[in-house]
Amino acid sequence: MTYANVEFTDGSVPCTDPAQPPVGPGNRFNTCAADGETASAQPEWTGVLQSEYSWNDLVFGSDVYVSGLWSYKGDTEAPGDVEGRLDTESFSVLDLYAGLRNHRWSAQLFLKNAFDEDGVLSKRPLSGGYNEITVTPPQTVGPDRHIQFPRGRVAADWCRCPVGKCAPGTLSFGSGGGRASALARCAVMVAVRLSAEKSLRHP
Repeated sequence: MTYANVEFTDGSVPCTDPAQPPVGPGNRFNTCAADGETASAQPEWTGVLQSEYSWNDLVFGSDVYVSGLWSYKGDTEAPGDVEGRLDTESFSVLDLYAGLRNHRWSAQLFLKNAFDEDGVLSKRPLSGGYNEITVTPPQTVGPDRHIQFPRGRVAADWCRCPVGKCAPGTLSFGSGGGRASALARCAVMVAVRLSAEKSLRHP
């Protein structure tokens, strides 16, 4: 959890005071006394809590895990917003995850914004008294997966490995065509693997 309370102690700030003359060509903006007014549109309270529990080597030699991520954003006020037009209320969001993982691949199911919270992240004033509002993404359920293919030096070692003489755990790409053919097939396979890794990986 974090706490921040930032206020002005003196001076004046541009404001939206309806008691003052309307803003126009002859009156570009109004000002209000700043003493005691909020100096930041950030909330006083914010918080993030993450927890995870895992069972090692439980299924297919992989770890099984469940995890949760809870985030909280407190009330906000905008500096100079006398009418409270840009105020936002506090909200919290809970994301849940469950899956399998090992050193080569991982697969998980996620439930984001588990309680479908409609939190307002920010407001921006528009003409005509309207506001542009950014809200939290809606409740989302889906799968996620990641496959780690060897790359760099490991991939180069594959291409240097003669057919039929590879060390345990490395790949052999057939027995026909000799070393030159094996190297060519290896280069193609590495390119395909790296391309597949790029398409399967999610941010």
